[in-house]
Amino acid sequence: MPEFIYSKSTGNYRYKSSGNAVSPERVNGWIDRAADQLKDNLGRIAQQHKDGKINLSEWVIQTGEELRNAHRAATMIAMGGKQNMQQSDWGFVGSVIRRELAYLNNFANTIENRPPNTELTQAFVSRAASYGASLYETYEKAKRRRIIRETQAELEENVLEPGAEHCAGCLEATAQGTVPVGSLTAVGDRDCGSKCRCRIRYWKIGANGEMIERGTVAAPHTYRSH
Repeated sequence: MPEFIYSKSTGNYRYKSSGNAVSPERVNGWIDRAADQLKDNLGRIAQQHKDGKINLSEWVIQTGEELRNAHRAATMIAMGGKQNMQQSDWGFVGSVIRRELAYLNNFANTIENRPPNTELTQAFVSRAASYGASLYETYEKAKRRRIIRETQAELEENVLEPGAEHCAGCLEATAQGTVPVGSLTAVGDRDCGSKCRCRIRYWKIGANGEMIERGTVAAPHTYRSH
């Protein structure tokens, strides 16, 4: 990742060399690429177990390490870097990791106790890789924690992922329009679970009543009421 600095006043990353704001698309791209890489890594490790190259315990250990590293990294990005992580933030990501490891251990128990002479199929690899989908949820929830704690915004609104098939919860969140921060059901807690790819935009009310987007870009954006 190039050299960036985090601005607490706006909740944005900025290029260290120029001071210009990093686009929200680029920051989101960091998380999207990290999630894709995590899925690839989890799939690769699962394939090794399926092929008999590593045993069940090794698969669990390596998968768990990938999950720990990825969720910690996503949380640090959301918080503006490791230097901005507070003890409660480490507690937050710790609880996320414990949840993911519990899912993993339950999955491992199912694999270990499968009927004798039953070979693992590609479905096992696909399911293992799918655990990477929850990374985006971690990022969005951590970002919301930071925005609320640092009072960077007063309002929020849900934005549906273009072209996706939307669940009832995401449609309902979008229909609410712009509401006080913390009002919307969090990404990952809706009907679509960790598959959710909605984005939440955050707004601060300026001195003259203008709506200024926070947490994603630095410049004021035209506000459109719903």
